[in-house]
Amino acid sequence: MIEKDGDEIQIDLTNKTALVNGTTINLAKGKSSKARITVSTGLVKKLLKQAKSTEPVSTPVDAEKAKYETAVTIDNTVTQGTDVTALVKKLQAGQTADDTVTVTVTAVNAADGTSAASYLTLSDGTVTLTQQNTTGAPVTETVTITFTKEDTTTTLVVIVTIQ
Repeated sequence: MIEKDGDEIQIDLTNKTALVNGTTINLAKGKSSKARITVSTGLVKKLLKQAKSTEPVSTPVDAEKAKYETAVTIDNTVTQGTDVTALVKKLQAGQTADDTVTVTVTAVNAADGTSAASYLTLSDGTVTLTQQNTTGAPVTETVTITFTKEDTTTTLVVIVTIQ
């Protein structure tokens, strides 16, 4: 079976039929008694690679996303108005960024992921600590990082604890 973008194709070479999204198509129509199926070399290599791998084939943006921290802390010594982009868009120890993948902070929100953030602001990809946390208890907000290469995009939501 081949599946792409929600479409499924099952090919039955014995009966020379294909089942495409539940519809049977006769591959041996007309005078020919042989069905011929042409598949690009690239697709064959990709399918074989997926069949041999225990992990699904990863895109460059997925590989880059896996290098970044999913939770970070802003210490209470960081002052109001400080650019904290590097703190929230942080590579894991030992990781190196792939400079062919664009990595941008695209949203800051409250802990629920949808409400407006109170302690962080975003302007042109730069995250700023709007105010220090004076509550005496840690506060959590979220930052969304977008990874893009050509026309492939993925996002990572980072939990930011503000001390």
